[in-house]
Amino acid sequence: VARVVCYAKLTLVVNGTKGTTMKAGLSLQELAENLERQNEAKRDFLVDTRELTLLPGDGEAPAELHLPNGAGEFELVGVAPRQISENLKMPAKYWDMLEADHRSLLAHSVNTLFREKPSTRMVRCLDYTGDDNGGTKTARAYLSDRYMRRDNYDVAKAALAALSDIPEVTIPTSQITDGYLHMTALAPKIEGEVKSGDIVQAGVRIRNSEVGLAALSVEPILYRLWCSNGCGTWEKTRIMHVGGRQEMNDEAVRVMSDQTLALDDQAFFAKLGDMIRSAVDETKFNDFLIQMRVAADSAPMERPQTAMEELGKRMGVTEDEGENILRHLIEGSDLSCYGALNAFTRAAQDHTSYDRSMEMESMGGRILAMAGTREWEAVASAR
Repeated sequence: VARVVCYAKLTLVVNGTKGTTMKAGLSLQELAENLERQNEAKRDFLVDTRELTLLPGDGEAPAELHLPNGAGEFELVGVAPRQISENLKMPAKYWDMLEADHRSLLAHSVNTLFREKPSTRMVRCLDYTGDDNGGTKTARAYLSDRYMRRDNYDVAKAALAALSDIPEVTIPTSQITDGYLHMTALAPKIEGEVKSGDIVQAGVRIRNSEVGLAALSVEPILYRLWCSNGCGTWEKTRIMHVGGRQEMNDEAVRVMSDQTLALDDQAFFAKLGDMIRSAVDETKFNDFLIQMRVAADSAPMERPQTAMEELGKRMGVTEDEGENILRHLIEGSDLSCYGALNAFTRAAQDHTSYDRSMEMESMGGRILAMAGTREWEAVASAR
């Protein structure tokens, strides 16, 4: 059933895909509502660390970061605590131990380092008021003053504008996590068979981080209709969140203006649109399709469990993830490189973490790149 979704003055027809069971996430409407809410609540500050104070928090309450000049206290959430510890060169285990059992000592240590090793940092906050999130004010990222903001709201707006140029585009899943915005789109007009009855479609995945975890990335994907798995590819383009150093003037803290980024944003998002349209390209898709056929005809694994353990080491999966991947390999009854990558992408759907699920789908692309190479031969013959 087709439905029309209006988002950021963009009208996009979204077609439902029968049988789609890609990793469950937000609908496009839910994504738009969440992004608009965050966009209204965001507050970004440039702060001299000598004016910052870490407050330890009581009981189960999280620590808070006090910003000067009446900005107030913001609960430390998400990646912000780890970013502070890394910037201050405090080992993660030491931070966690103090946070669990010695909060006053943690606050004293951090505040001492704030003052003895001063720097200018960007603190990214969300300031919800009214009924939203109980009025909670949160500090979600602690970044360099060179960090170039590319907000999820603006990335999604530009991405949807580019995606609307793709005939019959579908957006089966999207999500906003503490660290990332994920958007997955499919181009059903571009498809082909890996082998008889096994059809894949072209697609693209856009990932952005507002909190400094990674560059904005655009990755072509291959969507397998038979089992509704998305497989990343080895071709991924990125745009870094790094710009010129932001100026503090003589203020201890100031709210950063969106207007200062207007001209740069125009070029940035034009480039993003080109990257998205390029990712869903029929010629490029046909190259990936040929590689999938090579993977399907590749040498089978001689000792599946040993080979998958070797592959798991190369991909960096956990023991539990590896066991689940092996189970899906056995269920799929395909010991080729193609069977291996499909086991990874199928196991990705089982993961409780959306971020990790997307990482595991991208692993499928790395495995696909092995097809027809000595690297796959080494995995297939692992003893």
